[in-house]
Parts: sequence; C-alpha cells; structure tokens
Amino acid sequence: MQEKEKSNLIDNRLGGSIAIRGFEFQFLYSCYSMLTELTEEDLTKKIGLERLEDLDIIHKNEYVQLKTSLNDLDASFFIKTNILKNFLDLYQYDKSANFKLVHNSNISDGNLKKLQNKNIDNKTLEHWTKKINELDRSINIDIKDFLSRISFEKTTEKELYS
Repeated sequence: MQEKEKSNLIDNRLGGSIAIRGFEFQFLYSCYSMLTELTEEDLTKKIGLERLEDLDIIHKNEYVQLKTSLNDLDASFFIKTNILKNFLDLYQYDKSANFKLVHNSNISDGNLKKLQNKNIDNKTLEHWTKKINELDRSINIDIKDFLSRISFEKTTEKELYS
C-alpha cells in the first residue's frame, strides 16, 4: 500500500478519535458538575453518570446530554443524535423533569436557536410538534411545557479544565 493511500484511509477512519474526544468532554463536564453540585455539608445531593442520560443531576431532576462537535449544531443534529427522543421519553414518565444540552459548538440560526433562546413562536412550535409527532404519533403531552424544560449550555474543554 502506498503512503498516500494509507494516509487517505487514516483520514477516513476518525470514528474512534471522535468518540474519545466526546468521552473526554463528557468526563470533564461530569467532574465539573460534581465539584460544583456536591458538598460535604449536604449529602442528600446526588449525581448519576450514564444512567438515564450522560449525566443525571438527581437532586435537580435534571438530565444532561453532552455533545462535542467541530460543526455548528442545528435542529437536524438535535433529532439525528436522538437527543430530542431521549428527552421526550423521559418527559413522558416525569413531567417535572428538566433537560439540558451541554455543547462546545455554536448553534446555527433556525429552530434549534429559537428553542435555545426560548423564542417559541407559532411557526417554531409547529416545527417541533411535527418532529415530535414523527418520533411518536401516539404521544399526548403539552409540547410547549416540554420544550420550555429544555435548556442549553455552551462550554469548552479549556473552561472546564480551569
């Protein structure tokens, strides 16, 4: 095999390194959360790793998905990566749950940005209602309430290390 062909193979096989980068981001944010949420004075607070979501902040009833990407995030990313579905599944069982997407990328203009900014006009609500119904036609929930329970946090590895 020539060096150029070998180099092309390496360039196309990035899945492992991408996964490791994601695990590192998840681990860093989980450590950060433990340091900021848990104290010796209040032993009732609990955090779970890889339970229902990447990180469950049990005492806040908050479920966190952590995603790292070199590309901007948009509504299709939110759907393709099953973030919406996973949040929706949990919400069906616990209407008081809160959800957070922690990421290190920009969110592009569009329906995900509107969801992030809590700017849910009729057109945006229509979009998310359609997407939720595509995931589960039998679902019977207050979609506005569900969407209001989703928050976003942007952070970087550098910020987490510091």
